Amino acid sequence: MKITINLLPLQQKIILRAKYIFRIVLEQQLLVVILLVLVTFGLLAINYLLKLEQDSLMASNAELVARPDYAEILVLHEKFAETNKKVEIISSLQMEHIQWSDIMNLLSNNIPSDISVREFKTDAERVTLSGVSQRVDSLVAFQNSLSTIQLEGQNCFLNVDVPDRYLVKSENVDFVMTFRINVNDCMKENYE
Repeated sequence: MKITINLLPLQQKIILRAKYIFRIVLEQQLLVVILLVLVTFGLLAINYLLKLEQDSLMASNAELVARPDYAEILVLHEKFAETNKKVEIISSLQMEHIQWSDIMNLLSNNIPSDISVREFKTDAERVTLSGVSQRVDSLVAFQNSLSTIQLEGQNCFLNVDVPDRYLVKSENVDFVMTFRINVNDCMKENYE
């Protein structure tokens, strides 16, 4: 059995312990610095390799661009892109196309003879009609007939509204009527 006796004074023990801790911290900091230097060198090497690769790609791209048929390919590519944009615009217009001739026919067939229309405004599917009605009961009948017009079993005009302030006078009524066109069920033209 081995017995060790530490005969160092307390002051000396504290100094030795501080030196030991300092050495451990210094070793860890040195290890971190070495790792940072290695990572930096690695990143610099990767950057250099990427730069070389970029230069070689730029050189091969310059050779490709210098070829005379490449200019034709670029022109064709631009024409294709332009044509695709036009096709997208046309298809979106066709998807939103409303058969206005059908709407006008339905309206003209249902407008009573004593109502004259002054203005017809549209905002997408929302229509505003303004005009003069010689009699208020003709205006009410026109409003009711628009609410009941059907094509293929579907109401064509929805939310037909004539504000009450236009229904007060009994003769020569200036009116504004609003309604929504039921585009999905009645008025879309199919391009399939």
